[in-house]
Formats: sequence, C-alpha cells, structure tokens
Amino acid sequence: MTDLETSHGLHPAAPRAGVTLVDWYPWHPSNAITRVRAYTCDCAPVVYELCAAGGHTYIRRCDWSTYPTSVMESERMIDRRAQDL
Repeated sequence: MTDLETSHGLHPAAPRAGVTLVDWYPWHPSNAITRVRAYTCDCAPVVYELCAAGGHTYIRRCDWSTYPTSVMESERMIDRRAQDL
C-alpha cells in the first residue's frame, strides 16, 4: 500500500432515513490541544474530522467551497457517541 492510499480518508456515507441530524455550531478557538483522529476524503468540498480535545470528542465540518472556509463543530460528547455519529 502506498502513502497516498494509507492517508486517503473515508467517504461519508449517504444519509439514511431515521437518522438524527447533527446540530452544528460555529467553530471557536480554544486552548485545548485538538487531535484529529479520523477524517473523510478531501475529494468533496465538505470534509468531516473526528476530533478529540480536553477530554471530549466531537465532529468538525469544514466546507472548502466557501471563502473564507466555513468551519462548524458538533457538540462535545463522550468518545463512543462521537464515533457512532
């Protein structure tokens, strides 16, 4: 496997009936160190990142089709719940 193949993110799944919509909140800088644990492929204009910071996990949504880039975040939650999301 090449470096390109190992660093290529996942593609988001298509929306399904009966799922809970994510409430998105504006991104605000914080003093906590944020670690990106997983991310989706950047072949689409919207990229999602599974982030961990300050003992919480959350999803970050980056829309690269806007200028400036629109960055939104989900609520902070326990790790298992964020991974399920």
